Formats: sequence, C-alpha cells, structure tokens
Amino acid sequence: MAQNQRIQQALEAIRTFPDKHPSLMKSHHFLFDLPIDNNVTGCEYILMGINPGETDADWTRAPRGAGEIYPTEASSSYDFRVARKIEKNRSAKNWDTRSRKVLGTSDIFYTELFFWSSPNRGKLEAQFGRLKDLKKNVLLFCKEQNEVMFKERHPKAIVVSGLRDLGLVSDLYGLSPLDDGRLDLNSGDARLLIAKTDGTRPWFFLPHLSGSFGFSGERMSMIREHMQGI
Repeated sequence: MAQNQRIQQALEAIRTFPDKHPSLMKSHHFLFDLPIDNNVTGCEYILMGINPGETDADWTRAPRGAGEIYPTEASSSYDFRVARKIEKNRSAKNWDTRSRKVLGTSDIFYTELFFWSSPNRGKLEAQFGRLKDLKKNVLLFCKEQNEVMFKERHPKAIVVSGLRDLGLVSDLYGLSPLDDGRLDLNSGDARLLIAKTDGTRPWFFLPHLSGSFGFSGERMSMIREHMQGI
C-alpha cells in the first residue's frame, strides 16, 4: 500500500472519530500530518504539540457551511486556511518561524498529541476532560494515527513542544531515556532538551515553542546544534 493511501486512511479515521465521541464536534478543526508550508521537499522532523489552537476568527472566516461536517481540518490533504484563503495569525506565523529556527530546516510536518482544537489548555480540559483521563480512548486513538504518520514520513526525529506532559507522552508512546539521559541538554537550571527514544528514532522534548523562556537566539542555536549531533 502506498504511503499516501496509509495516511489517507488515517485521515479518514480521524474525520469519522467524532461520530463516536460527539464532544469533539465542539472543536473548529483537527490537525494531523500538516506540512509547515507548500515548500517542504521531505520530512526531516515531525513536530508534535499538545493540541491545535483555535480563535474566534477561525469560526468567523471558516464558518460551517450547509451540509458541511465539522470539525474541519488542517492536514496534508486539506488545509482550511489555504482553502478559504485565510492568512495565518501572528501566533501561527511566530510558531512557524520559531520551528524553522530551532530545527534548522523547513522540512517539517506538524501533528498533535490531541488532534482537536481549543482556544487554550484550560478550555481543552474543560470541554473534553483532563488529558491523563483521555489516555485510554482519545489519546490512544491519536497515538495509533500518529504512528502511521511516523512510519510513512520517516522523520529522523520526533520533536515535542513542551515539557509539562513529558511523563504522559513517554508512557503513551513507550519512550525511554536516550543513552540513559546523558544526551539531555541543560543551560544552568533550565532544561533545554530531554532526549528519549521509542526504539526506532529519537524524541526530543523542548520548552514550549510559544513561550519566551528558554528561547533566546543563543539557546535556539544550542538546541539545534545538539539535536544535529545526535
């Protein structure tokens, strides 16, 4: 089966998953297997966030049409922003810029621990429940689709934005410390990178890309050079 067919099957599973979990219909969109832009030539890194953000403007500029099924999507198959000619907001542009700077490439695909959008972490857990309580159903489903993506895209590493859910992600994906933790990176008291492995490829956990702490130009260079040396 061709790579595109496997990813298309995963996308179709994601599209229909809210039929069994109606609370997910509260989200504007899901995000999975989304290239950073149209210029990607391969997949050097897959960057995983916790879940995609959404704004009031998403609902206004990409409203539900007659007969249209929501959540809509941001994926390699269909990106609602491109389809509706919606320019990315400042936050999304900053995320792309920081991703390129930290990873040193534009060959990046995005995915999420929890595919469906919410305005923020608090709203996510208020609408759907605590992430740790979603592990056995929604997060396990997301893991299964992400593993299809990992297998088909062949990234050299998975990069996770944020350290808060290190334990949850490690347990869900069966990760163990890379080289017994000797490849972790610190700067003073700040943890800049925690290196793990799923037995196939490295996973790098970084401070959250949207935060200001830990991401001076110097620290971004340190992280980038450290990853490239592993």
